[in-house]
Amino acid sequence: MLALPTAASAGSNIGAGTVDGTATFDAGYGIPPGPTCGATRFSLSGDSKASVVVNTIIKGFVGQMTLTGSGSSPCETAAGGAGQLTFSATSTGNNFLSCPSLTGGYTRFVADVSAQLGGTCTINNLSGVPVSLTFHGDFVPDGLTTGAGSSQPITSATFAGAYVLLPG
Repeated sequence: MLALPTAASAGSNIGAGTVDGTATFDAGYGIPPGPTCGATRFSLSGDSKASVVVNTIIKGFVGQMTLTGSGSSPCETAAGGAGQLTFSATSTGNNFLSCPSLTGGYTRFVADVSAQLGGTCTINNLSGVPVSLTFHGDFVPDGLTTGAGSSQPITSATFAGAYVLLPG
């Protein structure tokens, strides 16, 4: 049973899904090895294979969504960091969801990542819908067996987790 939060009133959209993808760090802006702090810049790409948006008027399976974006941090180490994110999400399913610019921040503690973003989306034919998106998942650096994070910079990683989309 899905319990609607207090903030979800008539016509409010809520949604949830899972997402997985990759983070690729710009040349010279990967996560430095060990305890060294360094500025990072990265791009994100991913897919949400099963997304659902529900409201009191209609409910619908959004279907697969494509996610792209970028982020940065002034100080990131192999053990963690925090920074800014911007990304867009567009569905390819029967019902339409487009969020051209969601912005906010993220925190990472080793492999545990949380992000809180906000912006506006178009849901079916209703544009300008304010939303808040919360993500929680795993960040797994590529190349751990060859020293990424311990003796070499982390230059790419995979991520996977769940998100919730609430009225903003």
